[in-house]
Amino acid sequence: MSTATVFPARPGSPKGRLVFAVVTVVLMGALLFGANALFGPASYEVRLTADELVVDARLGFVSEGRSVPRAGLQGRRVDATKGARIAGTARPGYCTGTWQHEVHRRVWQATTCGSEAVLVTGTSPPLLLEVGRPEALIGALEGGDSGTFAAPQAETDTPGWRALRVVFGLLLLSIVAVPPLLLRRLRGLDYVVEDGVLRVPGFLGSKTVRLQGAVVERVPNFRWRKTIRAAGAAMPGLHLGVFRSEGRWVHLSATSLEDVIQVEGRDRCVVVSPADPDAFVAALVAHGSQA
Repeated sequence: MSTATVFPARPGSPKGRLVFAVVTVVLMGALLFGANALFGPASYEVRLTADELVVDARLGFVSEGRSVPRAGLQGRRVDATKGARIAGTARPGYCTGTWQHEVHRRVWQATTCGSEAVLVTGTSPPLLLEVGRPEALIGALEGGDSGTFAAPQAETDTPGWRALRVVFGLLLLSIVAVPPLLLRRLRGLDYVVEDGVLRVPGFLGSKTVRLQGAVVERVPNFRWRKTIRAAGAAMPGLHLGVFRSEGRWVHLSATSLEDVIQVEGRDRCVVVSPADPDAFVAALVAHGSQA
């Protein structure tokens, strides 16, 4: 009956968890806003009061509205095409923010991305507003009336938009799974020697190397070797994944790149950082490796 020998890795740099926390917060924040932009409900309406014109635009939990004093405002119907977004949102049926148009120059707009809208002048920048009753809005501006003007019905779910949301949804699920995996590995790595096989942690599962005939080399500083990450993590306290090093593929499973052990077997090459390098090398040699 074989007995497995477990060799823990050296403790990693405490900076690793700090980097992990910062990266996780930034990543989750970016994903939250990205998910809101793609999946959040979008709507807007225009309200005229005695004192101001209010555009109440909202994309999910983000308010994108604007209000301007009513005095001196005038409106006319114009072509709303040939515009480019400078800042704001552009998705099917919802185009808001600051845009640059060939004819109207820079405007702040709230439209359904349609071809015609009401250009409201008398404020800087002018407002480009698309409503279901454009003539009523123009008349209210001229006559001093109050009222609420809803956005017109528009196509909001095109095939291209659905495909983009599916792709982003899959990407979101995969990225959300990364922080728990990294945190698990940051807590410690264990290398197991059993039945002539070395098993080291991978990003998801584990990688194995057959020890019979494997070449074991102690490397003082792996940073000296030209190494490029192909897939995985490289941060203080954790180097985990597939790397390209000096023309060959290497699986790193280490808490640092100083004083590491490289094990090159027939199937793969791994680099590890055991807390007790001497005992680790002795165990590999006992299972048929060459030091």
